[in-house]
Amino acid sequence: MNEDIITTNESKAKPLICFDVDDTLYMRSQPFIEACRLCFGHLFTLPWEEVSAARFRHWDQAFEDVLSKTITLEESYVVRITRTLQDFGQTITPEQAIAFDHCFKNYPADRKIPGWSGIVSIMI
Repeated sequence: MNEDIITTNESKAKPLICFDVDDTLYMRSQPFIEACRLCFGHLFTLPWEEVSAARFRHWDQAFEDVLSKTITLEESYVVRITRTLQDFGQTITPEQAIAFDHCFKNYPADRKIPGWSGIVSIMI
């Protein structure tokens, strides 16, 4: 047996299923990327997939700031996207950040992952 190649169950990736508060499965990155392209695509070109992945650092910090009452929930909407885009060398106004947040929350109307209908009842 070749001791250099040892595979254990712990070294294999495990699937992760996330549920949001209204018990729907959805794709988190695609609505964000599409909202970025719609709101900012005419202003600048960025690697939106990388922006999507990088956003959580600022979003987590903004959430902590809301919990500690350092900023309001409404202010967190501005902080999250503004700081994320600053990481990529871009500056937006608070008004643009608020418009983005509205677009992100409302686009697209159906964020469910295709082919996953009924999975909740199967898992229960």
